[in-house]
Amino acid sequence: MARKRLGRWIAAYLIIVALAVQGAMAREMPERFFPNESAVEAARTEKKRREDRHFSYSLLEDGSGIRIDRYYAGLAAEVTVPETLDGYPVREIGAGAFQECDLLVSIALPEGIDAIGEGAFRQCAALETVDLPDGLTEIAPFTFWGCKKLENISLPDGLVSIGEEAFAYCASLSAVSLPEGLARIGDFAFSGCNSLKAISLPAGLRHVGINPFFACAALETFSVPPEHPCFFADGGVLYEKAARTLVAYPASRAGRAFAVPEGVAAIGSGAFAGCATLASVSLPEGLVSIGDLAFYECESLAAVAVPEGAIPGEMAFAGCTSLESVTLPASLVSLEEYLFLGCSSLQSIDLPAGLVSIGEGVFHGCALASIALPQGLLSIDNLAFFGCEQLESIFLPASVQDIGEFAFLRCDSLMLTVEPGSYAHRYAMEQGIAYLCAGSAGE
Repeated sequence: MARKRLGRWIAAYLIIVALAVQGAMAREMPERFFPNESAVEAARTEKKRREDRHFSYSLLEDGSGIRIDRYYAGLAAEVTVPETLDGYPVREIGAGAFQECDLLVSIALPEGIDAIGEGAFRQCAALETVDLPDGLTEIAPFTFWGCKKLENISLPDGLVSIGEEAFAYCASLSAVSLPEGLARIGDFAFSGCNSLKAISLPAGLRHVGINPFFACAALETFSVPPEHPCFFADGGVLYEKAARTLVAYPASRAGRAFAVPEGVAAIGSGAFAGCATLASVSLPEGLVSIGDLAFYECESLAAVAVPEGAIPGEMAFAGCTSLESVTLPASLVSLEEYLFLGCSSLQSIDLPAGLVSIGEGVFHGCALASIALPQGLLSIDNLAFFGCEQLESIFLPASVQDIGEFAFLRCDSLMLTVEPGSYAHRYAMEQGIAYLCAGSAGE
């Protein structure tokens, strides 16, 4: 699910929120208890752990070989991992073993290695070259995350899986050849690889996670083998057949306008993310789902009309700084979290009459001057209108039964209009927000 990773994309926005509510939200956190490792188990672990001048390593549980647990980063730019240590073959590179080795430029791994742990080379800022062993079948999540100088990498023919964010933010990676037997590419696997221009998907691919090529700024086209059972490309845009889903739109595809083809039922999570020049998109009738982060940071997108029956996911239009006009379907009953986060040109919007809930941070940082909330609305979540500094008036209908404590934080010009004796009336008084009640001035 995309929501498991949304924190990574909105963390910068929420820092300011944390500062704003510091103190107000301070609460005593419950004490957490963690089981301590027994003395016996600690002794066993220590017995297995070994060291030399370069590595901390340990014997695998089955005694079949060695796992490199940590490389002691020195001044060496080139590192060759030995084939054996203490007479045992080196079989694994542990999680985070070379993480943040800032001087490491190249590394050669022996053929006997068949497993590399999560984040093994994460944020090796100078890493340019890696020789991966032929026997490697899986690249774990975050393995090369943030290796910004890694320009190319040869993937083993036997590779079957690339984990989530495995090559994320490898900004210099200009080309990657995916082996024919590759079956799975995880969520955001190549996200932020801003030098990639073209991707050819292999015949063996059966699953892709949330747009593996999320916000690859230079990406121009996808290609897929003819008669592929699961995917196809049309005009360089990637689609999944069975789910009738537009999976990924290349961020640097030519043209400023795009019409999603008839028959597409879903826009995948992050599908259009980072398409900075896309100014216009037409969504077809029959569309039922617009995934989380679908149009994230489409900075030129000025208008969007969501068709009847379609449901936009969390952060679907977040960061669309040119977005001025939004048409929402009458069928929509809920606005998902951070839907229009940072849409700094959005000055007005008509909400559906049947809307019952406004999620957390939906209009965070928008330029709204006023907004009409429909009768029948039940809830307004926390931070829903945070930082809407131009917002001057809102009528809160008597139907509203729940409003987040900081729903209107930093709306310094806001005057609420409330029904006397309603929940909204009590809320305004408790929060010290200026309000009008039944035609007379309130506090």
